[in-house]
Amino acid sequence: MKGRMGGIRKAKMEEKLRSVSSGKILEQDSEDKVIDWTSLYRSNWDIYAEFHLGIPLKPYQRVALHEIGVSDVYFWRAGRGGAKSFITACAALCKLMLYPNCWIVVTASTIDQANKIVEDKIERELIKKLSPYLLYLYEKQYLVITKPTDGYKIENTLNNSVLRVLAPVESSRGARSNFTIYDEIAIMKKASLDQIFDGMLFPRQAEYLNLPEYAGKSRWVEESKSIYLTSSKYKYQWWYRLWKDCVTGYFTDKKTKYNMFATDFFDNIANGLKTWGDYRRAKRVNNDFDFRMEYLNEAIGEAEDAFFTIQSFKDNQTLPKAFVPPTSMDVYMGNDLGNKKKEENELRLVIVDYAFTNTTSREKNDNTIIMCMSLHWKKNRFERHVDYMEGWPASDSIGANNRARELWWDYEADYLVPD
Repeated sequence: MKGRMGGIRKAKMEEKLRSVSSGKILEQDSEDKVIDWTSLYRSNWDIYAEFHLGIPLKPYQRVALHEIGVSDVYFWRAGRGGAKSFITACAALCKLMLYPNCWIVVTASTIDQANKIVEDKIERELIKKLSPYLLYLYEKQYLVITKPTDGYKIENTLNNSVLRVLAPVESSRGARSNFTIYDEIAIMKKASLDQIFDGMLFPRQAEYLNLPEYAGKSRWVEESKSIYLTSSKYKYQWWYRLWKDCVTGYFTDKKTKYNMFATDFFDNIANGLKTWGDYRRAKRVNNDFDFRMEYLNEAIGEAEDAFFTIQSFKDNQTLPKAFVPPTSMDVYMGNDLGNKKKEENELRLVIVDYAFTNTTSREKNDNTIIMCMSLHWKKNRFERHVDYMEGWPASDSIGANNRARELWWDYEADYLVPD
């Protein structure tokens, strides 16, 4: 019995040696390692970026990049200087390198802004500065960057994946995307997303799905990805509803994988991306609302019981057909500034809110306000139209009075209403 078992072991050893000589075991071992490493990298884009591509990342950047890789929908709100475009560029390269036959689309409110992700972040910074591996692929023409039209295009000739920059215009219709990046989503038009880009998304056409054992098995089909980037704006705008949907989806949706991320200027300082000097400078040159939104990452809204909404103020801050006061040269030359002619049933007022006191601080925050208003008689009532408004320093109230008289004649006013 013992001799028989020894013969079996010897036969198996000889078969194993023959297999080694033919390269079968080595080939199988190599394939297993490729599967293991690919699975690790696809589940951890942050490890792939640092370990394989050689791109150094801050701790919070690792978290952000990892979440992008495992999300179907990802929303990143970040203050100025938060490196969200840099990390998104890393994510685009990870997708381009790890997934064959992949289509990636980058868009923004303007084509120039979207091009910056490819030109500044991907080509100049990631490829030519930070990653020796990507630089090697670029020099060997395995990564080919072109600009056939207005938008950049990156082709990975090793796996047939493509990244394209598209503008939010009708000509972008018909393109396809498995991974769409929206930069500064808050200033994009919602109609562009709904009508142009949402219809682009479709699952990646992996070649293994054509094999008989995967036929009809939808669990193997990959979900497409949407990545939204922005700094905060006003709460009444449509982007804030999208943000709330992503937050709700994170807690309640069991089918779509939502994730969100938020950073402000203090995170940038803590990670060495900005300094306290940058903070003080930004606070000095920006108004309060812009500073809170752009740097502190605060979405601005009104209190729940507010009588007027911020949207009502914003909508009325811009006059679509304003009165243009003529200069002395316009009056002398008789230039036509396109101002509306006074109607028969119209009254015109020049209203002045005088401010005579000066503040003791360095900033003069009390001004005389001069407003031109027209009253149009319609259906037994006057319809009011604000046609022009300007401010005048309180320290020069006499000059403001002369300016009001000047506007009274230029505007062909009927009454001067002082406060």
